Amino acid sequence: MKCLADSLHQQFDECKEKTKQVQKLLLDRRNGEKEIRDKADELILLIQQQRDQLLNRLHSHNDRTTSTLEAVAGSLSLGLLAKKQALQFTEELLDKGSIEDMLLNYRMLSAQVTKLHQMSDGSLQLDDSVCNDVSPASLIQDLCTSLDSQSKLSFADYSFN
Repeated sequence: MKCLADSLHQQFDECKEKTKQVQKLLLDRRNGEKEIRDKADELILLIQQQRDQLLNRLHSHNDRTTSTLEAVAGSLSLGLLAKKQALQFTEELLDKGSIEDMLLNYRMLSAQVTKLHQMSDGSLQLDDSVCNDVSPASLIQDLCTSLDSQSKLSFADYSFN
């Protein structure tokens, strides 16, 4: 009986030791899962923080770009309106005005064309291939140059007669 009791005691101790080992492995697994979840949560938080920083930078850059584009658009709109008015006046002057009217308005038109060119150059540099030099300002400039040459011819005619 003693031998049987010793054997059972030894089996009990072995079973108890194996149970402790299994419990330790189970605890290690649970702790490992918790560590993985904790690390994953840290990484998710870090990714969210970096995403927020990147989005803030992007929004800031977009706000600056949008602000700049709105300012340029406003400037171009004003320039476009001024060029349209100058073009309408010039066309009307060509259609209905006399040579005297054209000569009287030449300096004002020339100054306005210079101002319109400066507005365009100051607010936005456009590619020459896009403009092809057919902007209203260049058309008015061409008209003014033509009027200037006509006025020199007219002046020469008047001075020789």
